[in-house]
Amino acid sequence: MSFNVPIYQFEYTVDRGDKARPLRIISVVAGSVDGRAFVTLTVVSTNDEWEKPSANERLRRVAESFKLV
Repeated sequence: MSFNVPIYQFEYTVDRGDKARPLRIISVVAGSVDGRAFVTLTVVSTNDEWEKPSANERLRRVAESFKLV
C-alpha cells in the first residue's frame, strides 16, 4: 500500500568555528498520512569524513534508506 507521503531532504554544513570541526548533515523529514506524527532521520558526521568517497557513499545510503511505513 502506498500513501504518497512527501519526504523532504535537506543537506547543510554547521561551522562550529574554532571550537570543533565543521559538521555536514543530511536531515530527512516526513509527516504521517493522518498528520499526527512527524518523523525525522538525521545523518551527521564531520566534514572531513564526508570527503572520503567510501564514507560519503555509506552516509548517503543511510539517508536514502529512510521510508515512512
